[in-house]
Amino acid sequence: MAVSVKDVNELYEELLGRSGASEFLQVWANSGMTLDQIRAGIANSPEGLQYAERQNKDGPVVTEAKEPPETVARQGAFTG
Repeated sequence: MAVSVKDVNELYEELLGRSGASEFLQVWANSGMTLDQIRAGIANSPEGLQYAERQNKDGPVVTEAKEPPETVARQGAFTG
């Protein structure tokens, strides 16, 4: 099944505590990756790791968009 922008935005809200910028959501949705691969990419991005750490310490936090998925991929955040 194809990944939709809505699917990716739900991951942003779950893993980053915010909605994604439309251009980044579209890049993820068109990446050819599975939803699980996208989940791993977002969760293991610098922003995703920081958000998860803050969730464990402080509760919910609102963050701003930092980098598009292709930048995260170049930083080695994707696992496959």
